[in-house]
Amino acid sequence: NIIRMRPDHPAAYFFSAMATWYEITYDSLLNRNPQLDKEFEEMIDKTIAVSKKFSKDKRTEAAGNLYWGGGLGAKGWRLITRRQWVKSYLSGKKGFSLLKNAIELDPELYDAYLGVGMYEYYAATLGPVLKVLSTFLVRGDRQEALRYLHSAESKSRYVRLEAAYFLWNAYMDEGRLAEAEEKSAFLNRTIPQSPLFEWCEIQLLFY
Repeated sequence: NIIRMRPDHPAAYFFSAMATWYEITYDSLLNRNPQLDKEFEEMIDKTIAVSKKFSKDKRTEAAGNLYWGGGLGAKGWRLITRRQWVKSYLSGKKGFSLLKNAIELDPELYDAYLGVGMYEYYAATLGPVLKVLSTFLVRGDRQEALRYLHSAESKSRYVRLEAAYFLWNAYMDEGRLAEAEEKSAFLNRTIPQSPLFEWCEIQLLFY
């Protein structure tokens, strides 16, 4: 409905793509659905195309860069799952630059802080998915990453849960269980019927 009402705005395309991405990631790992893959790729390409046009207007440039950068970031993650490392790096780097530009244009566009924080964190810690990219001299600032992520969690309009979930993962990886427990409690308090967030609490309790 929103796409029909505002076909020129990239937000609905982006969130539709991300809903499909979560379905692929969490619901279909053991039963891959090629149709979902196709839907995701088509919607991400549409997001990027609409965002490019949106960013040409000075009044909507920041939002255009937000969804353009977010679309490229999501595309980069998809390429990682296919082990297309160079294409993934190039897509993520371009997306990071666009998100940084969105923040420069509008420092209160806190939804852009999530993508910047994620990129900075993975570049700083060189987690498993980025170790292969170390030859590209990928660098990041962990403390700066956490600052961005906490800002997204507390101030963003759309991505507060995503930021909290990312922080939960980061704290679990680092063995900071007390802080991970805070994030798990927040997630379960916000959506108590979520099987994903219940799984987070189970994993935390196990550790």
